[in-house]
Amino acid sequence: MSERLPHRTAQVGMAESPYNEGMALLLVACVLLQSLAPSTYDPNLDRVIPERTGTNGYEEYVDAAILWQQQVREYDAFVRAFERGETLPPRPDGIPEGADVAAMLRIELNVAGPALAKLRAGNAKAVRYPKAISLTTLFPEAAPLKQLVQFMARAAEAEVEAGSSEQAAGLLADGLTFARKFACGGLIIQMVAFACERTLLDSFRRIEAKLPAPTLARFEQIPPLPSPVPALEVARRGVRETFDALLDNPEELKEFLDPKVWPKVQATVADLTATRRDQIYRRYFLRLETPFVDAIRQCGQPEIRWLEPIDEGPVLGDPPKRDLTSDELGVMLPVLRAYSILGVDDIYLDGYLAASFGLQVEDRLFRIHLAILKYRAEHGGWPGSLKAVPGIATVDPCANTPYRYEVLGDAFRLVCDTPRGPLELGTRMSLVHSPAKTTTVPRYPSSDDIGRWGLSVMAAEPQGTR
Repeated sequence: MSERLPHRTAQVGMAESPYNEGMALLLVACVLLQSLAPSTYDPNLDRVIPERTGTNGYEEYVDAAILWQQQVREYDAFVRAFERGETLPPRPDGIPEGADVAAMLRIELNVAGPALAKLRAGNAKAVRYPKAISLTTLFPEAAPLKQLVQFMARAAEAEVEAGSSEQAAGLLADGLTFARKFACGGLIIQMVAFACERTLLDSFRRIEAKLPAPTLARFEQIPPLPSPVPALEVARRGVRETFDALLDNPEELKEFLDPKVWPKVQATVADLTATRRDQIYRRYFLRLETPFVDAIRQCGQPEIRWLEPIDEGPVLGDPPKRDLTSDELGVMLPVLRAYSILGVDDIYLDGYLAASFGLQVEDRLFRIHLAILKYRAEHGGWPGSLKAVPGIATVDPCANTPYRYEVLGDAFRLVCDTPRGPLELGTRMSLVHSPAKTTTVPRYPSSDDIGRWGLSVMAAEPQGTR
């Protein structure tokens, strides 16, 4: 398996910077996903759907990812390198010498037709995440799907310039529908969906003034923004599901172990009874559900409360006891390392909730943008103020601040002032809390935490390969 970002280290570095503008948790996911993107077709894509039903749109999304890697990615890599003035990879068939970026994007759009058709087919169905997360697959569909959406945003802007407004609106509307339906899994999948949504909204903001009124109807069919609660509940359940999955498939722990201790670890896992597993989970792992439980509670409050630090409250589970044997400890430490790689721990939940708050605000801004564009189509010009636009609020109901609106020649600007600073479509809100965060609950049990619980790291502890 390829080298991956040390998950916790990266989070701490971002959380400590008071100048971190942008979605810290998304940067973690993006760097992780970029590191996972192979240079050739990833066979793990064939393992994402354990059993096809024909009724789950996620199956078509995985097919779109496969087609992207097989048919489109080399075109996209060439066009991106050309745009950036970088050294060009081999020129794909069909891109002639002398073609400009707009021509290349239209060629790539034609090549991407089958992948886009699969994405649209997935959008037309109910979508649910198909399986428990696994170290052996680790979301191989996420990176190519994110690249596909980035291409859709760039292609939409090129289509508008070429006079194909209907095609441009279709690309953005299909992409936004995908982003909202794709957000059906745990937090890493949600983070990728967040990044896709912002990319598409940013492109919409840049070309909206060039979209004729009939194309706006495409955006009214986009599904509502999902609540963060289902993803948090998936993440909470994933703490136990991942624990059981790793012990049921101990081969996945081998990369965290010195090969010399692997036989001992394998034998120890085989000897664990269901009762013993449950005892270990309740005493040392159930506490990892605590932040998710509190985040779910916090999401039941008004949105403005989502920006408050997570108050983790009472620790779930039984009080820790000195009852792990050295052999059991040799199993549980690589399980913890796997948790960190998989993002089963809390993944900077404060930032996740702040990002969710920001997207809720942006969704309201998006609906107001559409209303303003309709007003222009009906009246031949931009409204003088938001009060002239029927059916919209002039104050954000959760940030509790009036929207700022101004006409800028052939365009307009709409801003919501949030507690984290001004927010527009496609922009990123600071996720850093002003007050320092304090907690008495371990965010996830490291070897230091085990020491605090009255356990010692014994000689049988496996030596990681990292």
